[in-house]
Amino acid sequence: MGRERKRRRGLAARLIGSATDRARDGAANALEIWRTGGLVEDARAEFEVVARGPHHALRRYGSGEDGPVVLLVPPLMVTSEIYDISPDLSAVGYLTRQGVDPWVVDFGRPEDVEGGMERTLDDHVLALSLIHI
Repeated sequence: MGRERKRRRGLAARLIGSATDRARDGAANALEIWRTGGLVEDARAEFEVVARGPHHALRRYGSGEDGPVVLLVPPLMVTSEIYDISPDLSAVGYLTRQGVDPWVVDFGRPEDVEGGMERTLDDHVLALSLIHI
C-alpha cells in the first residue's frame, strides 16, 4: 500500500508541476503578445483600413468575394492583433482561407492611444454603433 501511495503522489506532483509550467509559459506568452502585439516579427495578414472613427479603425482582411462576413471585436484593453498573432495563429488568416470575409475593429493599443487607458465599455459600444458593413 505504501509503494502505491508514493507512486500516486509522484504522479500527482508531476501533473501539477506540468500544469504549473504550462500556465507560467502561457502567461508569459500572453504578456508578450499584449506588450509587443505578437510573439514573432510582424508577419500579419494584409488588411485595408476602410473606415475610421474617433475611437476605432475598421480593418478588412478578406478579398471582397461574396463569402459570409464576420466582424471580430476585441475585448476591452486587448489589441485587435489578438486575431492575427502570426501566420500559424491567425484567426483572420484561417477565416479568409475558408472563404469568409473577416473585418476587425481596431481600437488601437490602449497604452499608445490618447485616452486609451480611460476608455469604458460605453466608448466601445459607441464605436460599434458607427460601423456599417
